[in-house]
Amino acid sequence: MKLSEFLGILDQHLDYKVKSGSSTGKVTIGDKVKAYLNAFILPSDEENPLDKLLDDFLRKIFNGSEALPKDVASFIRANIDSSIFEDFCDDMTYEAREKMIFEFKKHKINVSIDTFEREITETFDQILYYIVNLKPSTSVRDVEFIGDGRIKIGGRTVNLPPELLPPDDFSDFELPYITALLRVYSQVEKFGSITIDDLKSMHPRYETHLKFQREYYFSAESLLHQIRDIFTDGEEEFNNVKNETYMGVRSVVLRAYKDAMERVDKTMEHVVLFTYSKAYLGRSTNGLVGPSEKQGLVHMLVNDGKIEWVVDYDKDI
Repeated sequence: MKLSEFLGILDQHLDYKVKSGSSTGKVTIGDKVKAYLNAFILPSDEENPLDKLLDDFLRKIFNGSEALPKDVASFIRANIDSSIFEDFCDDMTYEAREKMIFEFKKHKINVSIDTFEREITETFDQILYYIVNLKPSTSVRDVEFIGDGRIKIGGRTVNLPPELLPPDDFSDFELPYITALLRVYSQVEKFGSITIDDLKSMHPRYETHLKFQREYYFSAESLLHQIRDIFTDGEEEFNNVKNETYMGVRSVVLRAYKDAMERVDKTMEHVVLFTYSKAYLGRSTNGLVGPSEKQGLVHMLVNDGKIEWVVDYDKDI
């Protein structure tokens, strides 16, 4: 998540907490940025470098056209405390918290009601970590991927964001590929349309199959999550590896099979062995795209509408 996106979510639900910093009584974007950033900072005898930033510059931080200065990010990290944010949110309603949680979920960030302030503070701290440790212009190609979720840039080793794990509840952004898989299962069993709950009364292989596919999908989402917001070209490079994956599997997907389950199986068998020739992230020396990520990329292509599992030219439908 980018700082501008984080501030945007806070602004949707906490703007009523911001007071004007001028005699006009008008609340500016600069007032908002200062209020939201200070909402995580313990009182300190040190001078707060945030106070020196001009309103116009703060407005650019809010819209993402300027980066938060490293000295400000370092100061906040040195004094960050979730209890301060807890005080800031003390009058938020349960409904407002639920709505904010939903906004974070859109960014693949899970926040729960019970640990609301702590998890949002941890998310903010992670954003600050990359501001402190990476230049705003850092490219994926400027770093060396050294494994175990770490990169090296110059003489500095930096941790990538933690991997995403499938939550117990199914997320809205998963629905396209999950719906497609449910159609596969129903076709094989010659049922009508089925729901996730119906899997409990079907052969256990289907529930297990879906569990594995979710793990693969979140492996690919983790890769996107790890590079998109901290590298200037992260999303572009991710799309390159996704596009090459599509070019590598589409002829396999288009073949006629006994049924859609065979199409899924053959496609996944093929993509696991697939070797990238163009996409930078797919280089074996990077160690980023393994069997799980490759299969997850296929499900992303289903989400994009580029792959369909159930077609009318299979042999046994």
